[in-house]
Amino acid sequence: MATRSRGSRTAKSATTGGRALRDRSEAKTKKSSSARAPVARAAPKAKAKRSTKSTRVVPIARASKTTAPRSAIRAQLAVEALGGPRRVGELLGVAPSQPSRWARGEAVPGPESARLLADLDHVIAVAEQVWDPSLVAGWLRANNPHLGDARPIDVARACGSAPVIDALRAEAAGAFA
Repeated sequence: MATRSRGSRTAKSATTGGRALRDRSEAKTKKSSSARAPVARAAPKAKAKRSTKSTRVVPIARASKTTAPRSAIRAQLAVEALGGPRRVGELLGVAPSQPSRWARGEAVPGPESARLLADLDHVIAVAEQVWDPSLVAGWLRANNPHLGDARPIDVARACGSAPVIDALRAEAAGAFA
């Protein structure tokens, strides 16, 4: 074997290096041909049919602007019926300044406060039909036997206005719990 140097390699390494280069190029050819194999593509999705019914989606910001006047009226009625924004704030569990801001239209109640305000408005309207309006605020904060000795405002917060209205109607009918 000749050990003649050819650049930095010996003749022996040049010979085996050539074979190695040829083997590498064959391997690349095999890889590239396998990479060119046809790829199965997913079938195009069928287009969804459009319904003929027109549905209108109202953005949240826009919805709160449209309900703001109604909330302002409800807050104003609650403040008048219950004797001030401080009492309404206590009953709803919000800061005392919030009901007066709602009544003036400077702020919009959050979702939970808006629900409570609507329920309170409903309860006040029915209670004023049963009793003198000056008694409604005290009735909301007093324990009620028709509600399992719970306060009507607490029941309205937890369950909505329906059980409170039922208790009002039972008292109006003269039922005893």
